[in-house]
Amino acid sequence: MRNFIRFVFVQQHRPVEVKLDQLEYRDEGAFEVYIYSANRTWSSRRVSWINAMFNDELILFKIPVTSARFENVTEAPMGNDSRRDFDCWFNTQYFMENREPCDGWKDNEVVLGSPRFEHPTVEIDSDGVPQIHVRSSRNSSGQLFECRHVHRPGQKQPIFMDDLNYRSYLAVNNGFVYYAVGHGNSLISCRDADALMKLHDIDRWIITDGGTSIDYSFKGRHSTYQFSSVPFRSVFSKWNSPFYLGANAH
Repeated sequence: MRNFIRFVFVQQHRPVEVKLDQLEYRDEGAFEVYIYSANRTWSSRRVSWINAMFNDELILFKIPVTSARFENVTEAPMGNDSRRDFDCWFNTQYFMENREPCDGWKDNEVVLGSPRFEHPTVEIDSDGVPQIHVRSSRNSSGQLFECRHVHRPGQKQPIFMDDLNYRSYLAVNNGFVYYAVGHGNSLISCRDADALMKLHDIDRWIITDGGTSIDYSFKGRHSTYQFSSVPFRSVFSKWNSPFYLGANAH
């Protein structure tokens, strides 16, 4: 609740500069975890004062594509909730207001929603390896989901995409899948994503279509990392279910 109150005062404001300090690194076997504190500079004194009351942290998950098998997952009513079958999962896209699947989603040979691949897509091949394509064929035999928003280093996004929010970032780069999000109840911005790019040599982020609704879980060798920004997720999903990307370690 405190962050939703915070939105009222800090929306429409971008951080001017972000400095990340690494707080922790963990090797969880199938993936690595990096936790950073986000130290931001603001042009507005009022916004700076408000954000000084919050200690936002960022968490980055780094998964070798050779150590896990990825798969598109949907919850009911499109299908059974099979997230529990996966070691890791996070939401990528949601149903539209009419409860139909988002455009640009393909689960194997079944096209859900209108297959209008006008943007880059993440394709998962038969071996469960994800790749990002600038243009994808509608006849692809793999699993697909469309990436409506792509962020490259220094790119200026619309303000509603660039301010602090519950948001997540996905990248497939140099043999790794990266997933970045606010740690716990923390918020994240595109400027934070820029700073992570520099630290991990990431060429571009996919801003997932979850918007302000974040739902993820990563089960590691030592700890489980999970968070949902939507209360009563299990009830909500019966009427407006999200799409997920799931992964199991080999």
